[in-house]
Amino acid sequence: MLSHFRHKDIDLQSLCPIRVGDGTRTSFWHDVWWDDMPLSASFPRTYVLDLHKHVSVKYRLSMGLGVHTLRRGSRGGVEQEQWNKFIGLLQDFHLRPVPDRLGWVNDVSDTFSISSARKLLDGITLSNGGISTHWNNWVLIKINVLIWRIRLSSIPTRERLSYRGVMVDSILCHVCSSTVETVEYIFANCSELISL
Repeated sequence: MLSHFRHKDIDLQSLCPIRVGDGTRTSFWHDVWWDDMPLSASFPRTYVLDLHKHVSVKYRLSMGLGVHTLRRGSRGGVEQEQWNKFIGLLQDFHLRPVPDRLGWVNDVSDTFSISSARKLLDGITLSNGGISTHWNNWVLIKINVLIWRIRLSSIPTRERLSYRGVMVDSILCHVCSSTVETVEYIFANCSELISL
């Protein structure tokens, strides 16, 4: 199911960021919980030096921020620069007494709902055709549907069938055989059909 969305360039994971509470269920280095990428990608040199690569946020923070958590101390340059940024970032971070959870950026309450997900996916995947649909209750439903399909140009005319690879004898109007059979031509311009 998720691969279907990835093929349509819909990244559901970015819409559900991790909200760290007590830090027990979030991977310190590999989950995206700070900024927009894992800490292993933000601080690659510090990650390589760290002795504890597969631990939770809670466990890593409980160890403290000293160099004793590294294979060796930094050797200056980029390593030292990343280490200083890393320490600065974590000194201001505090765990809270609530469980870790996923957020939902598509709703102001930050809580996932089927309704908000459906609205998001419909907005991305469904084409509205640029026009709103107004149903007339005094007309039969099949007439409403026909008018709706005409407005969206989704009637299977000979031109559309040929474009989709269906073998047709000719793409000319089957009534008058003078012009290409399009939705507009059938319902507005074909002199033979207008006279009916």
